[in-house]
Amino acid sequence: MSLYIKQLKYTKPAQMNTEVLFEIAGARAEGCPLIRLDLPYSEGCEEAEKSLRTLVRILKGMKKRGAVQFFIGKDDVLRSTTEARYLMNVFPEAENEIPTESNYVFVKL
Repeated sequence: MSLYIKQLKYTKPAQMNTEVLFEIAGARAEGCPLIRLDLPYSEGCEEAEKSLRTLVRILKGMKKRGAVQFFIGKDDVLRSTTEARYLMNVFPEAENEIPTESNYVFVKL
């Protein structure tokens, strides 16, 4: 299994929505069941928080439609939530791909 990793470029909601939809479709076409979306800003700045909220809103809508199974962010990994533990058990190589400096979201397709 290869992990599909993509650095998001856009921060405006409409552009980010299009980019996320495109990247998830690309990962699905390649047969990758797991994707990591890295946010354009480093942690701690206001733009990073705004981008993360936008991304979570987009992914919640996709989950509701059944396009993705679930998603976890950096906080979920640090708190070791049920979803994060499941993800690390099923995809142990994902644990080696956790960035330390940037914000990210893992998405299970």
